[in-house]
Amino acid sequence: MSPPTMNTTGRSTQKANGGGRRQLTDNSTFERFPSYSPSGKRIAFSSWDGHDSDIYTIKPDGSGNDQVTKNPVYEDNPYWGSQ
Repeated sequence: MSPPTMNTTGRSTQKANGGGRRQLTDNSTFERFPSYSPSGKRIAFSSWDGHDSDIYTIKPDGSGNDQVTKNPVYEDNPYWGSQ
């Protein structure tokens, strides 16, 4: 898989050859800075709704969309620490 793409209508993944596009999320927030976990089992990304930015994770198949942070501060550009 190539890195997830970012756009204003949701997150998607696509195979490196350009095929197999899969929509992971479908909402009106601006999602960006995707980062695969070292195991490849989760994707972390930031989601900005126009007022606040928080960090979420999701499985590459689109299931398990979990909010990781919920603070009144701007949180962006997630990364995975060493394991």
